Amino acid sequence: MRKRPLFLITLLLVLLTAFAVQAEANGRRLTIVLDENPTTGYAWTYAVSAEGKLREISSEYAQDDGTAGLVGAGGKRTWMFEGVMPGDVTLQFGYARPFEEGVGPVRSVSYFVRIGESLEPSLRGHAEAAGTFAFISLAENPTTGYQWAVEMSAEGILNQDGDEYMPDPAPEGMTGSGGTHAWRFAALAPGEVTLRFSLQRSWEAGAEDTLALTFTVDEGLNVALLSVE
Repeated sequence: MRKRPLFLITLLLVLLTAFAVQAEANGRRLTIVLDENPTTGYAWTYAVSAEGKLREISSEYAQDDGTAGLVGAGGKRTWMFEGVMPGDVTLQFGYARPFEEGVGPVRSVSYFVRIGESLEPSLRGHAEAAGTFAFISLAENPTTGYQWAVEMSAEGILNQDGDEYMPDPAPEGMTGSGGTHAWRFAALAPGEVTLRFSLQRSWEAGAEDTLALTFTVDEGLNVALLSVE
């Protein structure tokens, strides 16, 4: 078994920490779980890029196990959605204090969802803007020949300092299973930049799938996801 370089192990741990979230599609249901701590005044809100494709079924908060009676302890917010209409949709979550006007979220997470003809949602990937970093994670299966490539619309605003493929857990000897391709970008200078992702085979023209994420970087080098196409 090939040993991973220390850099890649560190990157993997950073990505797993940044994406302290859970998302799972099962049948016509999509479940999303995010860390939340109401005692701080912060709460999650979300927006849907296209109305009528996903419907929220429930939203529940539960305190973490073993923290009953602890002042300031946090927990997790769980949403459940179901597919209503075929198509692509983005769920954009922001973590902010609703009473602080003019202040952006301290954390934002976006999920890229595809709803098939049978109304079963599948998770294409997700992105997170946290502090001076942007994290992107997209589903990929290199055994099919398709792999994600990324291009920047402008240089000097974000620097790609991490790129790693992580296979999904699979029984030993099983071939053909997919995984996740993850990137990390660090802010360099204020500005706006679009990251264009293309899922393609190197020997074929055209792309099987595309995704364009536009980020802004402010004077304090804080990164925010502006739009998804």
